[in-house]
Amino acid sequence: MSAPKTREIWLMRTQLLNEHKEVVPAEFSWHTFQVGVDEAEFLAANADAFAGHPEQGLWQLADLTQRFNEPWFNAADFYLLKDPDQKIAGFVWIKVHIERLVPDAEIYLIGLVQQYQLKGLC
Repeated sequence: MSAPKTREIWLMRTQLLNEHKEVVPAEFSWHTFQVGVDEAEFLAANADAFAGHPEQGLWQLADLTQRFNEPWFNAADFYLLKDPDQKIAGFVWIKVHIERLVPDAEIYLIGLVQQYQLKGLC
């Protein structure tokens, strides 16, 4: 008897031929993650977005700090979507692989807090 599936990892690739400009409601805004400032609010938003996820929803400061210490970490590639009250509504974290023969990137983490899920923001 096989173990129940708890997650799927999808590998999807595309060429980015033109710069993509995301569209969010005017009262929302994008900000880059600020180390030393955004950790607590991000961890709360991450826990909310991934409530019930067996791994991701349980991240603590040590988990986040561990990723900050990875050679690929760049705060400029970690984006926070702020709502009209300047609270984190969502996030996308890009992991850029510059060490590869042909540099590429992956979406390392993407999520929306439950309040904004299924509201057309993604």
